[in-house]
Amino acid sequence: MAYSVGQRSSEIGLRMALGASTRSVLRLILRQGLGFAVLGLASGLAVAVAGTHLLKAMLFQVQPNDPAVYVAVVVLLGVVTLIAGYIPARRASRIDPMTALRQEYSRTRDDLYSRVTQPRRICPSKCCVGSLDENALP
Repeated sequence: MAYSVGQRSSEIGLRMALGASTRSVLRLILRQGLGFAVLGLASGLAVAVAGTHLLKAMLFQVQPNDPAVYVAVVVLLGVVTLIAGYIPARRASRIDPMTALRQEYSRTRDDLYSRVTQPRRICPSKCCVGSLDENALP
């Protein structure tokens, strides 16, 4: 989650520069994190229910389809997901819009400069990736 928010810092800064509130930024990031968690929990519960008959011999004093265990796992993972999503979301809501826009501008400028100064390849195919044309103009 933190990596995803870090990658989207310029987008979040732009949203805030255009008038998005900190509450809407928090909601955006938490909704994304909870969406992934719901998908993971749904698929995990489906696999757990389907696999209980395989583990029936190894369970002691617990019913194979004990609803209390499933509810406890869902609640625990939901709380962990909220905490794991809230920390990066709170950090993202504190992004200074001007700083994020400056970073995006400098990244774009540096990317354009590196494209202009790199020598061209001899052939556009992937067969001679390492060879450079000495006579090609940048």
